[in-house]
Amino acid sequence: MRCLVMAAPEQWSPIFDIGSYGNSLYPITSTAVLRDGWVVVTWLNTTTHQTQYRVLNADGTAFTSEVIVNSSQEKPIEQPNVAALPNGLFMVSYDDYLTGGESNLNLNKYDVFTGIFASNAIDRKNGPLAPVISSFKDGSFNINYNYGVDGSKYYHDAAPSGSDTNGYGQIDGDYKLKIFGIGSVSVDQSSYALLFKQQIDAQRENISINIRSKKGDLIANKLVVTANNSLSEYASVAALSNGNYAVVYVEQSNPQTLKAKIFSAGGILLTPNAIVLYQSDSLIWDPSVQKTSNGGFVFAVCRSAGVVQLGTFSSEGINLFQINGGTSVNESEISTLNDGRFAVTWRADLAIKGQIFDPRTAPVDWTGDDIGQQFAGTKFGDHLRGAGGNDTLFGSAGDDVLNGGDGGDRLDGGAGWDLATYIDTPDAVIIDLSDNSNNGGAAAGDVLIGIESLQGTNQGDTLTSVLGANGSGSELHGAGGGDILKGQNGGDRLYGEEGDDTLEGGAGSDILDVGNGWDLATYINVAGQGVTVDLSNNANNAGGALGDTLVDIEVVQGSNQADTLTSIDRGGGTGAELHGAGGADTLTGKGGGDRLFGEAGNDILRGGAGGDVLDGGADSDTAVFSGQRSAYTITDNLDGTFTVTGLDGTDRLTNIELVKFDDVTETLTPGAENHDPDRLTFLDDSNAASVDADAITPVLGTLKAHDPDTGQTLSYAIDLSDANQGRFTITNGNQLSVASGTLDAGTYTVKVRVSDGHGGALVKDFTIVSNPVVNGNHAPSTLRLNDATQVSINENALFNGTLSASDGDGDTNLTWSFDDSVAGHANSLFEIDNSGTGNKLLKLKAGIDYEALPAGQKYVTVYLKADDGKAGGTSATQAFTIAVADLDETPPNQAPTGVTLSGHAANEYAMAGREVGTLSATDANNDVLSYALLDDAGGRFMLSGNRILVADGFRLDFEQARSHTISVQASDGRGGVTSQDFTIDVGNIDPEFTGGTARNDMFYGGVKNDVLLGNLGNDRLFGGAGNDTLKGEAGNDTLGGGAGLDKLYGTKGATSRDAFVFDTKLTSRSVASKNKDTIVDFGPKYDSIFLDDAAFGNRTIANYLKGKGAGLDHAYKMKSSFFRVGDKALDRDDFFIAKKVKPTEVKLYWDADGSGSKAMLEIGTVKLQKGEGTALTYKDFLFI
Repeated sequence: MRCLVMAAPEQWSPIFDIGSYGNSLYPITSTAVLRDGWVVVTWLNTTTHQTQYRVLNADGTAFTSEVIVNSSQEKPIEQPNVAALPNGLFMVSYDDYLTGGESNLNLNKYDVFTGIFASNAIDRKNGPLAPVISSFKDGSFNINYNYGVDGSKYYHDAAPSGSDTNGYGQIDGDYKLKIFGIGSVSVDQSSYALLFKQQIDAQRENISINIRSKKGDLIANKLVVTANNSLSEYASVAALSNGNYAVVYVEQSNPQTLKAKIFSAGGILLTPNAIVLYQSDSLIWDPSVQKTSNGGFVFAVCRSAGVVQLGTFSSEGINLFQINGGTSVNESEISTLNDGRFAVTWRADLAIKGQIFDPRTAPVDWTGDDIGQQFAGTKFGDHLRGAGGNDTLFGSAGDDVLNGGDGGDRLDGGAGWDLATYIDTPDAVIIDLSDNSNNGGAAAGDVLIGIESLQGTNQGDTLTSVLGANGSGSELHGAGGGDILKGQNGGDRLYGEEGDDTLEGGAGSDILDVGNGWDLATYINVAGQGVTVDLSNNANNAGGALGDTLVDIEVVQGSNQADTLTSIDRGGGTGAELHGAGGADTLTGKGGGDRLFGEAGNDILRGGAGGDVLDGGADSDTAVFSGQRSAYTITDNLDGTFTVTGLDGTDRLTNIELVKFDDVTETLTPGAENHDPDRLTFLDDSNAASVDADAITPVLGTLKAHDPDTGQTLSYAIDLSDANQGRFTITNGNQLSVASGTLDAGTYTVKVRVSDGHGGALVKDFTIVSNPVVNGNHAPSTLRLNDATQVSINENALFNGTLSASDGDGDTNLTWSFDDSVAGHANSLFEIDNSGTGNKLLKLKAGIDYEALPAGQKYVTVYLKADDGKAGGTSATQAFTIAVADLDETPPNQAPTGVTLSGHAANEYAMAGREVGTLSATDANNDVLSYALLDDAGGRFMLSGNRILVADGFRLDFEQARSHTISVQASDGRGGVTSQDFTIDVGNIDPEFTGGTARNDMFYGGVKNDVLLGNLGNDRLFGGAGNDTLKGEAGNDTLGGGAGLDKLYGTKGATSRDAFVFDTKLTSRSVASKNKDTIVDFGPKYDSIFLDDAAFGNRTIANYLKGKGAGLDHAYKMKSSFFRVGDKALDRDDFFIAKKVKPTEVKLYWDADGSGSKAMLEIGTVKLQKGEGTALTYKDFLFI
């Protein structure tokens, strides 16, 4: 046989202590691996002469304490033995001495959780009997023991009364045989093998192997392994994975040698030449052997210097390695674990010790069954799945994927980057990687250790990261559903994925990445500093958000400090939603339609481009716009909101006190909107004046203006856009004048501005003509049409106007003509009547159609020249504007009709801003329609333009109301209005998850496993038919689980006086077993338990409550005699029994007759809050 050097199996665990055995006498040990993965070790306590056992977890840690199997004996008990049964139980056999030299052979059955299950006396013979159990997967087993020569019994757990027994007596008596304390069952479960020692004389013994069928029939009898060996007790047998049997033994030689022989299942020796496994110059003893998955085996043997020598044998050769086990070692034993690892146990230094090794060389992909199992992975990346039952999965080294399945599971990732997944779980989970006691929902009872990555379900989960002491956090995947993902103080990676998710990174540089849905990143719990979050550029994130990366986030909620939040332009008019929370925040939109909510604090909101919604919330808030006031129109919507239209688009402002422009800041007062001045002229209502070119600094005219807001003080100025380079000025506050000197002949356009002092302004053009003076002759001036330069006529009507002018030289007979040199004139529409010696006439040839004029230019301009006929050709030209008034030719206005809403449903607890549907209507006059929300269903819905949105999803609860009605009004802006009611259905979310608000919420669960959280306020939470988790959180809350196995959480302290409601009628033990709620943190000092008398009532209780008006809003105290602390009712009115099962845990029972004559029914479990009382009294209970 080649001896190759190969990699040793991995040391899976450190050396661990199992138990102590008293003194230096020989404490024979025995080990068995149970169906569920636990390991049971039995041994003899050599001081008390008692057999003991301890159950270990699959990682070597203790699951139970040391358990005593039998009472103390005067003499040592010989060779205890343990074996596993396929139903998860295990057996311990032992013999104890009796007076007169006899021994009783005993067999005890045990349950891992409850201890002894059954005890049977098997036989009574002269001892020692040294029993060995060989157990089969069908529940049968053999006990072989020494009696004279050999005795054996066969058992099968089939008969209802216990066991079928077949005693087949002694093997032939030609030899003096003694069974070793070792047996092994074949892989195919058809046979088993035992080792015997055959005494030749006082110095020599042979080692023999017997192979028997399941029922004890001999297949191969007394096959000699080695002869004339003085160390014959040092041997062990194992059934190999290929169906053969291997025997290892110590052969005395120089050096001492550990050898092996292999036999077939039929007893044929397959290795005539023994295999040399190990040689030592010093003594070796107590070998052990167990199979490996490749057809080979692993072996152990004790040697001097406190070493347990180990090795593996296979077709590839022999690999040796060792354990430094203590001062001196004995009783080495190997047990193959269910997952392929093996455990080595030995005794040293008055203690039983152990260590686990892993020989596997590839990752495993394992799925359990419906029993709770313990299974460990390899150093590679494994995929481990539990099923039903309470599983314990160890990832070991490597990047593993762990899935516990149903039940309260323990998932231990070990080293590497490990993922715990709940993706196949149908109900939502609550998982807190930093505190397993917070786990709830479908993860209630689960314990997660060493998990770096967590994947939730396709429901609404709450996942919380681990506390990252070294700055490293966790990776959380929400999967489907509306999830809440919470980071802590490490660098967490939160992936919301499908659904409307809420992500809170916590401290550290976090990644917040979501997929589809309307997703929220919140910083509400950041303390001591504000946050800077820029959705368009993560490099700008600072403060409490320093280093955070936000991807596909639609909503950001700031902290209660001063925050700076910036949106992102997603294209298509879509932006983001920003919530400042508390503090003086700055919220900035981008190019899309953003929704900015300042909330508490003096906030600054910049909508940016696009149609935005700006809501300042409480305190004094400012909306900032990018241009001058004159570029915007502010409309009071008369509902407490304003619409601002201008360079930044059309924005809707709510709870905004100030609007800031580049040039001015205005105060918004609902119902008192500031308007721009709407008219600016000279006193003669014209915008034109003339002056002679030789006039010195003349006043051109006195200005007047009109502002629709009464009480305004108006001021006049030459506008900055005027191009006359200072030729004109305002004198005496309201006179347009030439700034200095004379004004050269010509025509000038002067831009004059009137302002109201509140940001309103109007700029008008004034035409100034400077008339030339030729040879002392002055041209005509002040040319007028009907004493004005602007007149108005009705459309399609004839017009005759009187022309007049002044002349500085007293000329009165002026000649009028058209000046066609100016582009854009409408001179051809008119004719001049110059007859007579006085004023002349301008006549319109035909009526002008208002609709035929261009949009925005409903007027015509005529240019006329007046000539005095003097030498030098002096004349003056004037432009006359003739406005055409529109006559109402339209049919009578008709109100809008056919108001419709495109959607009629919203899910319960939907996020604010979620669209319900779009409003539309028909208008016979093709008017532009606007909408108003007359009834918002108690604040549940809101209107944005023509969209109905969810305003407060926490008020949408399917279990309380399956629909709500809103009322909408459509208006055409001309007095035509139509109202329409719409019914909006509430969609059921099952299971439900809601986080609660700061108000006094009322939530009802559905038929599945719901999670209801109250948040702030005095809330009322009521579960439905599933196994619900209810957490009142802050405030004085009322929590009722309803049907199912519910968990109820209050909050500690005097500010949280919670009431826990039990209202399910318990008619039988079966009903009670399905409706046992647990109060997780009851504080007798502050909290109360409410009992519904409809569920917990009888004639006595009814008479007591008669006329008391007991109800949820008027709970009435319990009578002291109705309550008892103890195990059962004693008196006739002991209706409610509190049985203390732990120092801080009480079981609450209902005894309908009060006397204990009938079985009492369990109401639930009450766990007492630390520091708020240690016992329940009748004062803690009230009737409703």
